[in-house]
Amino acid sequence: MPEDEVNAGLNEIREAIGPEALSYLLGYVDLPAASEALPQLPRRVANDLSNFRKSLGEGVGARALRNLVAWTLIQYEGGRSNARRVHEEAVGVSLHGRRQDPVEHALAEIARNSYIGLLLPLEEHELLPGPRFAPIALSRAILGDPHSNEFQDAALVDPVLRKAFIHQDPGGHTGTYAMLYRSTGQGGSVQLSMMPSTLIHSAWHDLEPSNRTVEGLVERACELLRLLRTALAGNVASIRAYCAFTGVSIPEGSSLPLERGQIRSAGPRDRERAPEFLAGQVSGTDSLGNEAVVNYDGDIILEYDYPFRVKRSKKSMNDPDSSFQWPNEVAPDEEMERLIRRLRIALMLTVERPERAQLVPTWRHLADPLAHTPSASSWNDPRGNSSFMPMHLSESEVERWGNWYQKLDTPAAHRLDLAFGRILRAVAERREVSDLLVDSVIALENIFGTSEGEPTFRISMSLAVLLESDENRREEMRSLVSRIYGLRSRVVHGSGVIKSSENQLCWDALDIAIRAVKCLVGQRTEILELADGSMRSAAVLLKSS
Repeated sequence: MPEDEVNAGLNEIREAIGPEALSYLLGYVDLPAASEALPQLPRRVANDLSNFRKSLGEGVGARALRNLVAWTLIQYEGGRSNARRVHEEAVGVSLHGRRQDPVEHALAEIARNSYIGLLLPLEEHELLPGPRFAPIALSRAILGDPHSNEFQDAALVDPVLRKAFIHQDPGGHTGTYAMLYRSTGQGGSVQLSMMPSTLIHSAWHDLEPSNRTVEGLVERACELLRLLRTALAGNVASIRAYCAFTGVSIPEGSSLPLERGQIRSAGPRDRERAPEFLAGQVSGTDSLGNEAVVNYDGDIILEYDYPFRVKRSKKSMNDPDSSFQWPNEVAPDEEMERLIRRLRIALMLTVERPERAQLVPTWRHLADPLAHTPSASSWNDPRGNSSFMPMHLSESEVERWGNWYQKLDTPAAHRLDLAFGRILRAVAERREVSDLLVDSVIALENIFGTSEGEPTFRISMSLAVLLESDENRREEMRSLVSRIYGLRSRVVHGSGVIKSSENQLCWDALDIAIRAVKCLVGQRTEILELADGSMRSAAVLLKSS
């Protein structure tokens, strides 16, 4: 067949299925531009593709041509999809490799056969329901793969998987399924027939774009299968959590290493995970003239090794259970929430500017291998929070932030977790000054609260001694805290509303709580070692006498 006819047919196919898919079929790393001649192809490959295009006839519209090509590429011959066969003949290498594990082997073959479906361009009418947005061609390729039955048969005799997939749909629509609840907060029925599709999609979205090769996909899908097996066997596996924050940005390339992860700048992959409605920026200039711009979908990412647990249920999806409660064995990880609180408090203690620095949560994504979405699993629109001043941190501030976090990440400092949480609510969530006041006083009571004697006097004296060295200033601080307590009592007992002239007292309460935390964590760590607020206040007062 003349070369010009070959190139004309291939260019038409390129327009139909896109350059990525055609590059894969022809075994190219980079496909030449449409105006350039395609390199010499193996004779059979060139003839097959050209004859295939001619067989479709003239006058076929672009959409119809795309659908016809896609449908043909996912047909099977000898256990291989047509797309895989064309690719292997173009590169002269068979991708087949027998794995010892029969479930992994079937999954690997399905991934190789369906790889083309991940490269085809998506159109709005071709998206399946649900946030995963799977192209129909890919789902059809997986469900029609002869290795799909092999996968299910192997899973049903697997020592771990067979204990989970114990349910059958009487109507025959769902087939064999498991009822699984995960520590990511997701749970319900998981169809065995859909497992390969779910794992392959999760693997694809886990991979960096540079590693989205056929064998990269195979390896990651099999890794996720092993991870799932580990969790189903009752062990703790590890998945990646991505938590995004706005409010501040850090210099490019800066990072904070953490015991189970790191803080880093947000990149393009992170913005792909963010909900589209969070797109947008906010700018600000602080009272010192520093200008900064931050993104509502986050400029800082916490990457965290999240403990992944799975709980099997013997109840089917048809069993009524009005008393269902989420299994304690797969409760969401509380340590990540505590880590985030400490990071946010550490930032407040770090930045010494007139305006308070805030690390504002915006979205998070847990890379659950059984989830149906590569995007954020939960989110918070920061435009609904209390206002914040955008800031860009310097390298030295990033370093000090890490130092303050280390000081907060100690057993002694953990005793103030309640105070940390209340301070964060007061700063970031509260719109009413009365709520800000109550949260701030609760934080003070967590630090020095006691049931012994007269609590207002004891807490006010403890704070005065802790924060001030001059006798006159101590008396001013004691009097200020007493007035704050009086206002709090009046508000919570319904004796009146806060007057505009008393608003400053609410903000003073918050400032005192933050100063107290900073002093205890940064200078008076021996006080933090004591078990409760009563002992801490006694130690402060006795040492001053």
